[in-house]
Amino acid sequence: MVTLKHFGVGSYTWPWAARAKKLTALEIARRAQAAGLDTIQLCDNIPLFELTESELATLKAAGLRVELGVRGLANVPKALALAKKLDAPLLRLAIDTHDHEPEPQEIIAALQELLPVLEEQGCTLALENHGRLSARALAWIIYTLGSPLVGICLDTANSMGAGEDLQTVLDHLAPLTLCLHLKDVTIQPVGHLMGFDIRGCEPGTGLVDFATTLERMGDRCQSVILEQWPPEPSVEEDWAQLGIQRLKESQARRL
Repeated sequence: MVTLKHFGVGSYTWPWAARAKKLTALEIARRAQAAGLDTIQLCDNIPLFELTESELATLKAAGLRVELGVRGLANVPKALALAKKLDAPLLRLAIDTHDHEPEPQEIIAALQELLPVLEEQGCTLALENHGRLSARALAWIIYTLGSPLVGICLDTANSMGAGEDLQTVLDHLAPLTLCLHLKDVTIQPVGHLMGFDIRGCEPGTGLVDFATTLERMGDRCQSVILEQWPPEPSVEEDWAQLGIQRLKESQARRL
């Protein structure tokens, strides 16, 4: 059994608070410490590149494992510079932006140019699965690059947007996963019964079996981060606390 030692929360654990600009990097660190977790992941839904030198120093002094997340290939060099300041061992990359959806060959060419920087910093780059590229296409990108410093950030819900279930995603991407985003969802028929809705749900009540998913992780997986899709701000904190409890239970079973 693979031993996973790094469990944490991030800016997508509280997406409504982040959207309302009520969530800061330092507040995420405080919440992680209060919960007894050792890792935070600061992503593109908070003003990551506006962190002051004082805030960076405070984050480093907190003693947490800090991961970063960025959106768009063009932002990776800037994010790697910030990762160097924070000694961040992992950068999660959501490839697409609203005006750029690169094809696999373009992604490979761009990342090949960044490999020397990753090697110099000892930082790993994790491509997140999402609703456009298939798990098979993402796996092909990773195998083609052939670097131990490039892998997958596996989200348990995102690939439903590409018509793929979690089992398919795990089959292709679990061995390549550097970071796991645990998020629970349900699929419910709409009121007129002509279609289905995919929605976030309270952790442990939906389709994603946390324990089984963790068992599928391979030797490359470094961290497990709680994320969620709460339907409204009023349930966000309750869901986060329940999800953190489930993370800690999973951590205790595996250590």
